[in-house]
Amino acid sequence: MKGIKNKDSHVVRLDERRRHCKNQDAQITGSGDLLVDLGYSKTEIAELTLKATFLESLQDLIRTSKLSQTEVAKRLGIDQPTVSKLLRGQISGFSIERLARYLLDLDCEIHITVKTTAKGNSRAAVVGQTVVAAV
Repeated sequence: MKGIKNKDSHVVRLDERRRHCKNQDAQITGSGDLLVDLGYSKTEIAELTLKATFLESLQDLIRTSKLSQTEVAKRLGIDQPTVSKLLRGQISGFSIERLARYLLDLDCEIHITVKTTAKGNSRAAVVGQTVVAAV
């Protein structure tokens, strides 16, 4: 069964939503922002965006470093299975602070740009940017 989870971990089943349409060929139109459509607040979206940016930078750095997961784990003071979780994109269980510390431990600089948004704009106000240094 096809579906996606909303922020409360409830599966929104696509076939159920289609069943309620009078015209079977009708399209479901969202806001253009999946996280908004799933019920996340602006603050939650900003936090998820920042976490995802940090995680993606960590993944890129680890993959291009030529270090083994065990070597990365030693540098970060964690175990190898935790490095594996990072590489597989398992973002839950990792705070923004923890991901930032891992980037700093791998000799990265972190630059965060804060931008104001137009009133009513549902985009995240915090944009994370990382500058990845060679390991």
